[in-house]
Amino acid sequence: MTEHSPAPDQGNRLFDPGLQPERTALAWRRTGLALKAAALVAMRIMPEALGAWAVLPAGLGLTASVWVLISTHRRHVKAHRTLVGSNTESVPLPAGALPFTIAMLVVAGGVAAGATVLATTHVR
Repeated sequence: MTEHSPAPDQGNRLFDPGLQPERTALAWRRTGLALKAAALVAMRIMPEALGAWAVLPAGLGLTASVWVLISTHRRHVKAHRTLVGSNTESVPLPAGALPFTIAMLVVAGGVAAGATVLATTHVR
């Protein structure tokens, strides 16, 4: 006598055994958490150089990290539904707005950090 397991729910089945969409979602979550950590470190270190203005980059970093985490979740859900859906029509997967925005935030953060270092360095 063999036991049969119930059929998996179509919405929860895996698209592929390699779990590429899930790994991508986890990588974006790590990126969001790294942004949050960087913002908190900036809030801890930058007041000596910027005074009260240190709240601005830290607040922007925290806001960006929350946006990344929310966007990542929505992006993963949309990709998962598209990949496991029964529609045979072509549905576009999420575009590259999230990676582009993160790249621009990293560049802006680097420029701001460089400007802070140059502004606080005393030249003799």
